[in-house]
Amino acid sequence: MTFDAGLISLSRSILASTFGFTDFRGHQEAAVTAALSGRDCFVLMPTGGGKSLCYVMPALVSNHLVVVISPLIGSRLHVNK
Repeated sequence: MTFDAGLISLSRSILASTFGFTDFRGHQEAAVTAALSGRDCFVLMPTGGGKSLCYVMPALVSNHLVVVISPLIGSRLHVNK
């Protein structure tokens, strides 16, 4: 898949209209651009750093299926004693 420069413009529009932000934070734009370009990317950000936007935005902008694999969801073990 090749990158369409109009997609980053669309993502900025969605960023403002849906999330109320005027600009991406940190490396969010680079991560979103990589995802929209069809490239693999690894995003390491602190808690509250805006990781969720890095996978939500490509899902909103593109017409493609987006699968997110998170090792944190459901990772708590409940042990009955």
